[in-house]
Amino acid sequence: MKELTEMQQRVKDFIARFQQANGYPPTIVEICEEFDWASTMAAATHLRALAKKGHLYRPKRTARAITLIYGEDEARP
Repeated sequence: MKELTEMQQRVKDFIARFQQANGYPPTIVEICEEFDWASTMAAATHLRALAKKGHLYRPKRTARAITLIYGEDEARP
């Protein structure tokens, strides 16, 4: 797994906390609200980067379908 930028790690941590609290992952809009981003493209870009680096899986055309992937050295919530 490739290392994450600070913001990518914050997004991954938010997804983990949200999923643990609610039982399902956040939508792109909910991610934008958390980070005060005006455009959903910002969240989509971060999710694509996390997927490319091997930290999450997100099937296409499926709402709330985010599966976080943890490395051997990462703590899980």
